[in-house]
Amino acid sequence: MIRKNSGEGNNNISNRMILQKIEKISQFMIFIFGCVAIFIVSLPATNPWQRWRYVIGLLSQPFWFYTAVYNRQPGVFLVSCVFTVSWILGISIRF
Repeated sequence: MIRKNSGEGNNNISNRMILQKIEKISQFMIFIFGCVAIFIVSLPATNPWQRWRYVIGLLSQPFWFYTAVYNRQPGVFLVSCVFTVSWILGISIRF
C-alpha cells in the first residue's frame, strides 16, 4: 500500500521555522528592553526616567516567558515570574 504525503511534514517544518523566528525576535527584544531597563536603573534617583524602568522591564517579560517555554527552562520561567511581580510592584509604587 502506498501512502500519499498529506503535507503534514511540510506543515511541521514551516511551524518550526515560524517558532524559530519568534525565538530570534524574543532574544532581540530581551536584549533591547533589558539593556534599556538596566541603563535607566543606573541613572540618578532624581532623573525623571527612573519611574519608566519598571514599565520597560515589564514590557520584556512576555519575551522572557516565551523563551523559557520554548527552550524548556523552568528556572528561567520561575525567575521571570518573580521579575514580573517585581516590575508590577514597582509600577504600583511609582505611578
